[in-house]
Amino acid sequence: MPEDSTGALTGPRLMVKEFQNYNWEQAVTPAPWQDSQGNWLWGGGVQGWISSETYFDLSGYNRDDLTTFPSSISVQESGSFRIVEDTNSVRTGAIVLDMITEERFDVSGLAHLKFYDIITNMWYNETAPGFNLGPLEFQQIIYGRMRMFGHDSTVWTTAQGNLTLLNETQFGSGSPTTASKLWCTRIVIPLGQFVITPETFIIVPASRYIMSATIGKEKDLTFLMRQKRSFELGTASD
Repeated sequence: MPEDSTGALTGPRLMVKEFQNYNWEQAVTPAPWQDSQGNWLWGGGVQGWISSETYFDLSGYNRDDLTTFPSSISVQESGSFRIVEDTNSVRTGAIVLDMITEERFDVSGLAHLKFYDIITNMWYNETAPGFNLGPLEFQQIIYGRMRMFGHDSTVWTTAQGNLTLLNETQFGSGSPTTASKLWCTRIVIPLGQFVITPETFIIVPASRYIMSATIGKEKDLTFLMRQKRSFELGTASD
């Protein structure tokens, strides 16, 4: 057992992380989206977004030279996505990305190229992370899901703004990992404009990431090669 061992036990684990809801309503005097809802942040540029992050702490397993083997991952939500844009907006709906990755994204804005690449790749190229335009490699993404929401005139009204799911795709490797943290990142890309008409709004429901995994001991060579690969992927852009 390593000298700095935490005494972590092997076997099945259930890991849970939650994101709180985000409510934003355009005031009579236009204002940008606020970050008053805890760790929700606003980003600008070619297309605005709302994002939040947390992480699964695997450092105890990492220090004891143990590997995390994900078996199933699901996302629960407390309600619907609701949006009402400016009356003159030519775009409607939202793109929602849920990801669990070995590498952390800087969700604070435009300063981090990789995070900005995610937004522009989805907006211009319909390309999720891990595919040919990146920014991450397939193995770095443990779990990924992209959903497109839009207006359905039989459901949506300017009063309640409920969006309808138009498309859903999943991506990611589900690979075993020796990372000390798995970063959970939620990104919402509203497709409308929200700076002119009063009483426009965005409501993002609370959500819960649930990961079932088995903690196990690998043979030394397999474990060392996995650590080497994780390090190379995590520092490829440094």
